[in-house]
Amino acid sequence: MRYSLSGSTGLTWPQIREAAQLGEELGFDGFFAADHLMAVAGFDEDLGLLDAVSLLLALAPVTTTLRLGAMVSPITIRHPVVLARAMQTLDLVSGGRAEVGVGAGWSQSEHEIFGLAFPPAPRRLELLEDACRTLVALWESPDPVHKEGDFPLRGARLSPRPIQRLTPLLVAGASDRAVRIAARWGRAWNATGSPAFLRERVQLLRDEETRASRSGTVEVTATVRLEVCASDGEREAKAQAVRAAPRARYAQREVILAGEDPIAALYIGSLHGLGGYMASLEDVGVQRALISIPRPWDPEELRRLAGAIGLRGAGASAG
Repeated sequence: MRYSLSGSTGLTWPQIREAAQLGEELGFDGFFAADHLMAVAGFDEDLGLLDAVSLLLALAPVTTTLRLGAMVSPITIRHPVVLARAMQTLDLVSGGRAEVGVGAGWSQSEHEIFGLAFPPAPRRLELLEDACRTLVALWESPDPVHKEGDFPLRGARLSPRPIQRLTPLLVAGASDRAVRIAARWGRAWNATGSPAFLRERVQLLRDEETRASRSGTVEVTATVRLEVCASDGEREAKAQAVRAAPRARYAQREVILAGEDPIAALYIGSLHGLGGYMASLEDVGVQRALISIPRPWDPEELRRLAGAIGLRGAGASAG
């Protein structure tokens, strides 16, 4: 199992830089910024967040090994041609460490507030597929590209060429259509959910890869929501809070199989149990776990998290 850091909402640039550099030292293999126009998913809007693509470009010169991407860029907000140009630049600046994360978008309120169209889900998924087709065509072709569709190209090409010859495309989404898009176009796929839910989704991904003659091509990644507790009483209180909170704060709790407890889609417990939980994800086919940067930012908490999952370089044992 590989581990990456994720999340930038509510963090300042000095905190993000420190977290990325410390994460690299501890053995995390990547950093994924949140790509939104405002704080979502229960974060305090007053704290806000910095632009994801700008952050990644800023992190490239101050890191050496971390893969750098967004989790993920909504195709309803970032046109694939503009995204391709930004990621081409990131790949060259970072020495070939760019990850191109895309999704169909999910925050309707974010789109409404900033005056952006938010089509129904089937249409957004159509746009996502054509965006993936556009990104791969632009990234991988040395010759001018011509294509039709929602994002047509009329002899377009990326110059200079990115360092990575294959598009480092990560497609996020757990719906059947999103999984099929990832199986056809992605080098990685991301979702969140309970281990049982992810097992079912991974099986669909592998079946769709076979149909697309791409068996074993797509890396399975999962974003893990952590609620670390110091006692059984705190664990139970947090579990009840997750069950009762509005969807905007804990959307993850809905990514479960029928009959499962909503808290199965999160990790709620002590640091001692975190390694076992990660092993359960690996057992269902997850190859890389994305762990949120601690908030409020605490370097020692990140060290403890790294120790709990057995990363090299962790300077402190799990508490």
